[in-house]
Parts: sequence; structure tokens; C-alpha cells
Amino acid sequence: MFRLVLILGLLWSTIGYTKSLKEEFIERVEGCLQVTDSPDIPIKLIIGTAALESGWGTSRFAKEGNNLFGIRTFDSDTPQMKPLDNPNANFGVKVYADYCDSVYDYIDTIETNHSYVQFRVLRDKGYSLNVLVDSLGNYAQNPSYTIILSKVIRGI
Repeated sequence: MFRLVLILGLLWSTIGYTKSLKEEFIERVEGCLQVTDSPDIPIKLIIGTAALESGWGTSRFAKEGNNLFGIRTFDSDTPQMKPLDNPNANFGVKVYADYCDSVYDYIDTIETNHSYVQFRVLRDKGYSLNVLVDSLGNYAQNPSYTIILSKVIRGI
């Protein structure tokens, strides 16, 4: 009987103190940001976008390709995965060596791609996180994307 109580107690303590999927995901993305120069993109925005695009790291693209941001490529020489529902798509979702490579590519995309000029101008003028999020409407095809992203960020 004592053994059963001890085992149950150990199990309960393990369950009670394990980190949630959300906490582990946040720590992994933050870990990538700690080994790079401090990005000019708000950390909550990076984590929120990664969480939204990858389902907190549970999506197929995140699990099989370490792609946290849904970043696409049209270059057939770039390692990529095709969407299951569109295997003949003229694009693929990039495959990365690890999560950090995905984070660095996202930062590079936001910092250099012409689609995010408005984001960079607003950021450089010191606008709030909410305004910056609103400027990322080009990031996804969903017209409600920035509203959803704002909700995810508030939950971080």
C-alpha cells in the first residue's frame, strides 16, 4: 500500500509541475532569440506569429520541417514540403534544420521583404505593438489574421 501511495505521489508531483505545451513553446522560441542579436521586432510578435502559424508547434510543418511561420518558397532547390491538400502546388513550405533557423528566417523576412516596409517604418517611429500587428495584414491570406494574431499575443 505504501508503495502505491508513493508511486501515485510521484506521478502527481510530476504532472503538477510539468510545463504546458504553450510554456515549452515560448521557451524554445525565446531560446532562439537569446543567441542572436536582439531583433528589432518585438519578441511577443515573433512568439505570437510562430504560435499562430504553427499551432504552438503542433502543425505538420512545425513537426516535420521546423517551420514555425508558414514561410513559403517558390525555389525548387530550397528544401520544402508540399501541402497535403495541394501536392502539386507551385510553392512549398520551407524546411529548416531546427526551430531557430525558422525564427531567423522570419526575422530576415520581416526586416528585408518589400511587403513589410510599412511595418518597419511604423516600428522605427516607435508605434505600439498593436499598430505593428495591424500592419502585417500581408502576412496571411485570412482577412482576420491581424485580429487573431492580436488575441494570441495578448495570451502570451
